[in-house]
Amino acid sequence: MAWKKVLAGTAIISFLLAGIYVMYFQHGSPEDILAANRRSTLRKTHSVKDNMKRLHVEYGKNESDEDFDDSEEYDDEEDETDIVKSSQLLWDRWIEKNNHVSIGEIYDKCEGDDRVTIGRVILIQDKVKGGVASVTYVNHTWDHVIDDGEVLIDVKYNNKNLYNNKWELCTIDEDEEERIVFCPIKSNEKHYVKQMKIPNYLPKGRYQAKVWLLDQEEVNVACGFADFTI
Repeated sequence: MAWKKVLAGTAIISFLLAGIYVMYFQHGSPEDILAANRRSTLRKTHSVKDNMKRLHVEYGKNESDEDFDDSEEYDDEEDETDIVKSSQLLWDRWIEKNNHVSIGEIYDKCEGDDRVTIGRVILIQDKVKGGVASVTYVNHTWDHVIDDGEVLIDVKYNNKNLYNNKWELCTIDEDEEERIVFCPIKSNEKHYVKQMKIPNYLPKGRYQAKVWLLDQEEVNVACGFADFTI
């Protein structure tokens, strides 16, 4: 009879483990994950066509020949507003044109209505390792040389604090073959593309990440946000 109790106990534990796996760790297919994040992104943002139409109307008021005055002075605040809107629009159009699944944005700083979009984070199917991966694209020109700095990260899982850390900027890439950051970072146009595997062992749910870069003077010179569900 003892063996029956052992067998019953083993069966119960197996069913419990199977239930936990299905509830927390069994992700959908990569196609399902991408589709779910695409729907989530569309719910949170205005359509690109609406943005384009609105910006066209706003810019059109200033671009007509009869209203153009070569001697007219423009304040910096108006110029900054145009840059903010146009940078966001360009990246939105890039996302739509390539049918990407956008899960994040990269800005030239973390706070302020005048922050400029300098990159995006997309979600793709990882055809090599299975599951999904994120790819970060950045196009930006810094106005000064960055000799050193720090990269900080804060991650939430289902709105609860999960992980935070910081690294030295110049040594953040441990794999020399995949290294994209080389110090000093000169003040010219930079193009960065970085793919990162999203581990298959992560429990399913919503993940929100914030990553920001400080230069040698501890000035915030870049900031990224990502929000996705697996």
